[in-house]
Amino acid sequence: GNGGGAVIIQATSMTIDGLIDAAGAGVQNVSDPGGGGAGGAVNLTANDFNGSGTISASGAPGGTSTAGNGGGGGGGRVSIAIADYGNACGLSYNVAGGTSSATTGQNGTISSTSTFQISTFAGAGLSSASVDWSWSPAQGNPSNVEVFDTISGQNSGLLPSTAVTWTETGLLANTTYTAYLQATGCGASSNSSQASVATLTSAPTAAVPSLLAASLSSIQAQWTAYQASPADASAEGYELDASSTDFTGGVIYSSVTAIVADSTLTIEGLDPNSTYYLRVAGLNWAGFTGPYTALGSTPTLANAPTALPATFLDVYFTSVAVNWAALPAAPSSASAEGYVLDASTAPDFSGTLFSSSTASVEDSTLSISGLDLSTTWYFRVGSLNWAGVPDVTSLGPLNMELSVSSIVINLGSINPGVALSTVSVSSVVVTNLGDLPATIAIWASTATPGSPWLLSISSGIEQPVLQALWNSATPASSAFNAAVTASTTTSGGAGGAYAGNQTGFEVPAGASRTIWVQLWLPTSTVAAGIQQIIRLFLVPVYP
Repeated sequence: GNGGGAVIIQATSMTIDGLIDAAGAGVQNVSDPGGGGAGGAVNLTANDFNGSGTISASGAPGGTSTAGNGGGGGGGRVSIAIADYGNACGLSYNVAGGTSSATTGQNGTISSTSTFQISTFAGAGLSSASVDWSWSPAQGNPSNVEVFDTISGQNSGLLPSTAVTWTETGLLANTTYTAYLQATGCGASSNSSQASVATLTSAPTAAVPSLLAASLSSIQAQWTAYQASPADASAEGYELDASSTDFTGGVIYSSVTAIVADSTLTIEGLDPNSTYYLRVAGLNWAGFTGPYTALGSTPTLANAPTALPATFLDVYFTSVAVNWAALPAAPSSASAEGYVLDASTAPDFSGTLFSSSTASVEDSTLSISGLDLSTTWYFRVGSLNWAGVPDVTSLGPLNMELSVSSIVINLGSINPGVALSTVSVSSVVVTNLGDLPATIAIWASTATPGSPWLLSISSGIEQPVLQALWNSATPASSAFNAAVTASTTTSGGAGGAYAGNQTGFEVPAGASRTIWVQLWLPTSTVAAGIQQIIRLFLVPVYP
């Protein structure tokens, strides 16, 4: 009989579906029995292989004749070599030796390999106690896949070959785990390369208070630091985040520390007068953030107001009006929610404190009442943010104190029979002990109980005339030309009332001015020897 032919195929990729026949053939001869043909050789070589069907390389049966029977042919040899991945589990083989009543042929041989390829295997830290292992579908048609964790000792159990993920649970926080994937089939197995991943840290604990300080462009927050060990109760640092949208979009600002003992961080570069939400998370061994702990929200400070050269607009006996440059109404980051004006008897505002506020950012003036003339008051104005916290600008001190040299003016000896008027032989020196230049409001009145005298601008019956003059030296009687009455007159204007050689002068801070008086006696019915008291009022007037 004839032997089976040889089938030799080499290919990068090979798929067998059907029959490969390399069986031997026998010949029947009546007069001379022949032996059966041997099976042929089948050699298949491929990088990736997939096969189903039958490969036949059997020997042929021995021939028969009247003279006797021939021996069966031997089975052939089948060899399947797979370089990368694939299996021959779907193939059936026939390499049996040929039959014969005389001698049966020997069976042939079968050799094949099965190998599986897993191109990717990785893990991602999902939580503080779990890892999500994932891989690409294993090539080579394995029957099952299985994940083995070499650190925890856990395995997934047999999974179908179509599975591409497995979540491992019950793990320690901030701990590195290593695993691999095994594909099995046809009695063979292949392993992926190992992958390592760290679980996340546990969530930090918020401190009380969580938010420490907010400035114009930064916020400082705090939490309770992790302990340094063990690793699963610790972290490799922290990340503090801030968002103006509660982390639902927009820009997220961050600050990071690699020190587990730290418990505070400051985020910089924020917008003024803007509310930010803050959160903190621990960093694991791989530098990934764990679950976040919300720390609340707070606004940054608004831009501080700008002082103006003329700070104090109206200064009265017990009140003062103050102004500054108003902030724009929009946008919010350049604006404020109003202002507060403070006045205190102490430079650090720890003393007596008066305040006035407005909720309008367009306002630029506020007044404070309840002050007194003899105390230095320190002023500041603050722009209010959304939480009502001020960002202050110092406006400096204000003192409204005047000092007078004497409370009695000596007119000397008055003889109505000789002269109707007399110039005082003493004066009142007014010294400005405050911080602002001041003009002087002057008025006068008779103060003797029951006196019929009434100050006037011209002398007459019971009508004395009191004149005043600002002059550095004793003036002549002819220099006086304006009367002091019960109506308030403000001196100091150029050419104004009570001029003299100090015409037009304010009383600068720290300076002094001198005022003299001249009295014109009235025609009077008052008995001789009755003292008449005239009270002169000098009060500062500020811009």
